This record gives sequence, C-alpha cells and structure tokens, in this order.
Amino acid sequence: MRKSLAVFAATAATAAALTLGTASTATAAPGFWQHSHHVGQAACTAKAAELRPLYGALHLCKPSPFWPDVYELWFRY
Repeated sequence: MRKSLAVFAATAATAAALTLGTASTATAAPGFWQHSHHVGQAACTAKAAELRPLYGALHLCKPSPFWPDVYELWFRY
C-alpha cells in the first residue's frame, strides 16, 4: 500500500512539473525563444541591451507566470 502511494505521488509530481514546464515555453508570441530570467524589468531590459549586438533589437521582457518580480527575456528568431 505504501509503495503504491509513493508511486502515485511521484507520478503526480512528474505530471505537474511537465505541465508547468511546457506552460512557460508557450507564454511568448510565436517566433520568440526564451533566453534568461531576471529579477526586475530594469535588469531584463539591461541584459537585452547588452545582448543586442548578438541577437538583435527585437526582444520581450515578460513577467513570469510563476514567480513575482521575475521577468523572462525573449528574443526574436
């Protein structure tokens, strides 16, 4: 009985982790890829400016759906 409960709990935790992981990748517009996470929008914008010569000017600094005060930096393909 304990073993089956442990297996059920592990399966549920894995399913939840996979669901949360795929939800994060679908938050930006098509044609963008996620580069990094930053604490605050100012830090995100500064990192985008630093990486502009490498990845270009088109970027998004979007609030994370999971963590407050964390912004995701996305660049255009």
